[in-house]
This record gives sequence, structure tokens and C-alpha cells, in this order.
Amino acid sequence: MRESRQEGGEPRKNFRVGQAPRFLWFAVCVFFCVLSLGEIWNSFHDPQYQWLFGGEGPVAGVPWYRSHSAYVWFLAGESCWYLAGMGLSLAARKRPGLFVCHVILSVLWIMYLQHQF
Repeated sequence: MRESRQEGGEPRKNFRVGQAPRFLWFAVCVFFCVLSLGEIWNSFHDPQYQWLFGGEGPVAGVPWYRSHSAYVWFLAGESCWYLAGMGLSLAARKRPGLFVCHVILSVLWIMYLQHQF
């Protein structure tokens, strides 16, 4: 933490996010964004995925497999989420609270997905 002086002369602590965590989170967001975009591509161009949609099979209870359009919208939203994470990693010095919130929510989402399957 870096200290700065207030008007009264007392030190004030500012929370700053270091460069290494920002770069690491930027790389994680790039990975998951590319992964989501690749899944969107596969859902249109790879016929082996077509049996997943329609509410049958091993993923019948998962909401985003109800239809092909729901799956694509889910992945598009996830891609946008990680694009926002890339932007927040670049602006983490100005908005550290948003950056930390994005990291925590993303980790919780990934843990939920791991628990779902």
C-alpha cells in the first residue's frame, strides 16, 4: 500500500493494484474470451454439438442448453464479460474496486460452473 498525506498531515493509505495481478487477470480474460468465441464458432460449424440442444441428454437441466440461440446468447454474454475484464485490467489503477469486484464475481462464476457439472 502506498501512503499519501492528508491535509492534517496524517498518512492515508491508498489501495492500488500491482502490475503483475493486472497482467495475469488480463491473460485469464483473454483466454476465457477466446474460449467462448471458439465455442460460438463450434456451435455453428461443428455438427457434433447439435445433439446437446433441446432439453435432452446429460445437460438437460442446464438452462443455456435449452436451445441453440440460448447457448449462443450465453456465450456472447460471457465473451462481453471477459472483454470488460480486459478493459478493467487496463484501468485497474483508476478503478481498483471494479477490478477486484470483477475478479471475485468471475471466480465465483467459474466455481459455480465447476459445481454444475
